[in-house]
Amino acid sequence: MDRISLLSDDLLLKILSKVQTKDAVTTSLLSKRWCSLWKHVPKVTYMDLNYPNTEFWRPSLIVDKFLLLNKAPVLEGMTLTLGRTCRPTDIQTWISFAISRGVRNLYIYRYRPGSGLIRLPRSLYTCETLVRLYLEGDFIMDYVPLTICFRSLKVSTLSLVNFSSNEIVDRFFSGCPVLEDLKVVRGNDNVKIFTIAIPSLQRLTVIDCCSHVPGDGFVIKAPSLKSLTIANKFSCCYSLVSMPYLVKADIKLQHGDSKNFKGLLNSAKHVSLCLQPPMDSCPIGIFNQLVSLNLCTCSLDWCRLILIHAPKLRVLRFELKEVRLFPKQNPPLQRCCISSVDVQTPWEQLGSVPQCLISSLETVEWIGYKGTQAEKKVVMYLLENSPQLKTMAIRSLKSTKDSEKFKMLQELSSTQRNSTKCRLSRWRYLWKHVPKLEYFDPSPDTEHWRTSRFVDRFFLLHKALVLETLHLTLSRNSPSIDIETWISVAISRGVRNLHIFQHIPGSGPIRLPRSLYTCETLVALDLRPKVIIVDDVPFKICLRSLKVLVFTLVKFSSVEILHKLLSGCPVLEKLTMVRGDDNMKSFTIAVPSLQRLIAVDCRSQVPGDDVGFVIKAPSLKFLFILSRCCGFRSLVDMPDLVKAYIKLGHGDPKKFMGCLTSIKSLYFCLQPQLLDSSCPIGVFSQLVSLHLCTCSLDWCRLILRHAPKLRVLRFEQKEVNSPIQRCCSCSIDVQTQWEQPSPVPQCLISTLETVEWIDYKGTQVEKKVILSYARAEDVVTTSLLSKRWTSLWKHVPKLEYVAINTNTTLRFVDNFLQLHKAPVLETLHLILDISVPQVDSHKWVSVAISRGVRDLKFVQSIQLPRSLYKCQSLVKLHLQRVKIADIPLDINFPSLKKLTLSYVNFSNDEVFSIMLSSCPVLEELFLYRSWNDSVKKLTIAVPWLQRLVIYQYSKYSRGDDTGFVINAPSLKSLKIFERGSEIFSLVKMHELVKAEIDLFISDSKKLLRCVTSAKHLSLCLKPQMMKDYNPPGDFNQLVSLELCTNCTLYWLNHILRHAPNLRTLRFGQKYCYNSSDIQIKWEQPSFVPECLISSLETVEWIRYRETEAEKEVATYLLANASYLKKMIFKSTAFSNLDVKNRVLMEFESKPRSFSKCLISLIT
Repeated sequence: MDRISLLSDDLLLKILSKVQTKDAVTTSLLSKRWCSLWKHVPKVTYMDLNYPNTEFWRPSLIVDKFLLLNKAPVLEGMTLTLGRTCRPTDIQTWISFAISRGVRNLYIYRYRPGSGLIRLPRSLYTCETLVRLYLEGDFIMDYVPLTICFRSLKVSTLSLVNFSSNEIVDRFFSGCPVLEDLKVVRGNDNVKIFTIAIPSLQRLTVIDCCSHVPGDGFVIKAPSLKSLTIANKFSCCYSLVSMPYLVKADIKLQHGDSKNFKGLLNSAKHVSLCLQPPMDSCPIGIFNQLVSLNLCTCSLDWCRLILIHAPKLRVLRFELKEVRLFPKQNPPLQRCCISSVDVQTPWEQLGSVPQCLISSLETVEWIGYKGTQAEKKVVMYLLENSPQLKTMAIRSLKSTKDSEKFKMLQELSSTQRNSTKCRLSRWRYLWKHVPKLEYFDPSPDTEHWRTSRFVDRFFLLHKALVLETLHLTLSRNSPSIDIETWISVAISRGVRNLHIFQHIPGSGPIRLPRSLYTCETLVALDLRPKVIIVDDVPFKICLRSLKVLVFTLVKFSSVEILHKLLSGCPVLEKLTMVRGDDNMKSFTIAVPSLQRLIAVDCRSQVPGDDVGFVIKAPSLKFLFILSRCCGFRSLVDMPDLVKAYIKLGHGDPKKFMGCLTSIKSLYFCLQPQLLDSSCPIGVFSQLVSLHLCTCSLDWCRLILRHAPKLRVLRFEQKEVNSPIQRCCSCSIDVQTQWEQPSPVPQCLISTLETVEWIDYKGTQVEKKVILSYARAEDVVTTSLLSKRWTSLWKHVPKLEYVAINTNTTLRFVDNFLQLHKAPVLETLHLILDISVPQVDSHKWVSVAISRGVRDLKFVQSIQLPRSLYKCQSLVKLHLQRVKIADIPLDINFPSLKKLTLSYVNFSNDEVFSIMLSSCPVLEELFLYRSWNDSVKKLTIAVPWLQRLVIYQYSKYSRGDDTGFVINAPSLKSLKIFERGSEIFSLVKMHELVKAEIDLFISDSKKLLRCVTSAKHLSLCLKPQMMKDYNPPGDFNQLVSLELCTNCTLYWLNHILRHAPNLRTLRFGQKYCYNSSDIQIKWEQPSFVPECLISSLETVEWIRYRETEAEKEVATYLLANASYLKKMIFKSTAFSNLDVKNRVLMEFESKPRSFSKCLISLIT
């Protein structure tokens, strides 16, 4: 109970909404907090479990009390299941009260009404919040207002509701403009012709369970219907409009002329019929979409007529229809509508075989087969004339004797079949054709003969043409000769996936059969039974389809055999090898196609200094190496490597560290004795996650210095029983002295977000490492832990503080800087309120500058101190909301590499230019502009700048003289989001890799002339320049392009024509203002661009709206992109399955240049 009380009130209210009201009320006894919580539950649910005999006052007491005390702002739902003793006046009162509370879901079920009809209150008919309405019982609709309005009602069920006249029926349904789902169960009412006219209706169920005067029936006018169910034993269907969207129809009628509706169901894909025999002249139309037909055996005559007009039919079922309305009250309704009539169902063979039998029919199922002459004729005709038939399932009645069933099967089996694939006795021998064998022995001590008998018998009786998979998990008693035999048999059957696992190695090693080494069908080979000896191999090994290879405890007789095995696997992608006791010193893995490698050396002794791995796999993406006795002898460069797990007891880091620089995730466990300060480890520019064993703590300082994008850092001491999993240096007395790095690594300043230490012991070294990552407030509070921690925080080289209270801020920062004893203050981040005096802010910044601060972030709306402009040590500077007006002439930032200016107020254009010119090594500039700053012409002239971000959001122009001059030829990344200014000048950027440009006012020609060298380009530009647009050059390096569909769709043809290497194309609907006066349209190019023919692989469309232009572009790309692998469409409209299926069907019907292109629709 204590745990659930910790949850929020909103979550508790959701839980209480799922239980009955009286159970929710009882929770008030738990505690004070629960005392009134139930009063806010927006839902009342009451079920009278003793409803035949309950006193009338009991439900009234519970429901009345809940509704009176309920304090929820809106009553979402009211569900009442009541007995015969409940008074109609009470029900009327509850409905009226729920409507006054804005009820959305109303469900009232009255069991065996006994105290008169219930007249619904007039307020119900004008309830605008009601979404779902369920009424079952003796309700009457007679006293209704002139205008009925259910403008939100989407789902309604009216069971045994009495309508007083036809007019009220019409008025009720006409007042439901958005109704989508309707179920009507008619009782004894006075309506003769029940008319359902609802244009928005998508699902309709009509059931008539009571006898009426002859001539009663339905008129249905719902052109948007997708699902229609009619089950009427006593009335008929007089009229039915065309339903072009109909997918599923289930019709069960005893009376009525089939001409009134049969011609209107032609769009349905799934049809179920139980009707009286048709007239010869019945115009049923063509069922071009019909794939599944279910017929009651009373409607057998319909089979012949529909087969002629259903060319795509795939599934045909016959059964005795049953409708289960009230099984206990009215059992006769479960039977077929006309089962009480003597119906003759003769079968007349067709003059010509229908098209569906020749080309599409695959499955025939007969439920309740009796073996009559008519049924035999139908079954035999289908067997003789259906060449594509795969399955015929005959299920006789339960009352049929076994001898009669056998006789029926013999008669049908002797029938000549057109399709050799069709099988009648499906399950008796079906297992023999299963293309795989999976056997699992849960016990490691099972007698070997049990396993041998099962597997041998399976192979003897198996009849599948190909054995796709053999997967055996065996006990230790399985002899090696049996395993070798099963492998040989599987290879002779063309096995593709071979997996053998043994609990505990048992009786001797396994020698693989020679036929294995030339198996051309094998795709995956996983052998983990016991020691594997690879010695007797053919002269040439050829495993040309093998992609996955797993060997454990493998023992190669020579280096040549290992080389021969791997060289015979030209497409191998995943390799796992666990070395056993062998005599090989150099373990060479040379597989150019290899992407995933796991190599484990279980040996515990070091055989020599020249022992180790030689890995030549340039395509590797994942590398796992674990060995306590050897290291790397050689390793090639792996530019695609993403993740590496290195755990070595020996080896020279110089031989492999430089080959791991492309990884994103690295686990490292390497003896610190191997560390050399001059070790050329390279730059880990992609590394985001680093996991170090504490034995490798000295490596931390070295790697942090070369990993500028590191986000996650973990430390862990491996202490497990397995000698393989233990730390490689756990048996050596390792000195892990921590020397604080100087300067602070770039990753600590800008990217590191998470530090995790597993099995923390609290040594002096570990404490210093942790405190260097914590917040200033947390660092100071560690002084309370013990005497050892009292002064440790004073040596932490950074201060990050956010001001909340002025007095607290003044005391904390002053004391921290006064007591701080680190030789250098690496980082100072101060986010201050305007209430902090300017004098104190200037003093803190001056102290930081005197301490050699390298990373300074200052947020406060004040003038900057003049001492800041001569700071020699600053590497990273972030200024926000400060004012820069009077700067000295000798301003100089000789070490500044990253500058961020967020809403900084410069006094004029010249001040900004002078500040940039004082940064001789600036590499990154982030400029977030305010819409009302004083700078008109923003000049960025930094020849060595590599990354530039400009952001200013305002849809209003700042004037014709407002804009940018960008002179940064060394840029590699450019991002501009500007609404109120334009670019006056921009130089050519030959080293540009990525550009994101979102401009409202600009000259597109000037802009694109300078970004033609980009590899990744995103555009949202002014469209007025497109008509006379002449591309300034070729985008030969462009591999990824993103265009705004609101304004930049015109540019598609021009850029595609000049981007021959484009691989990824994205369309996105951005919130731009460029398209306010533009009508989006697209013209097909006169010739297919080169990138569509040779390189384009992925197309992604975000916020796809199904406009004509978008459809034309998507269709054109699908039809002309020869190498297109994926086309992805994202839209919130796809949450509607009907919309999603419709769009998918449209694209599936379009021609494709590449047949394997995958189309995905994502919400």
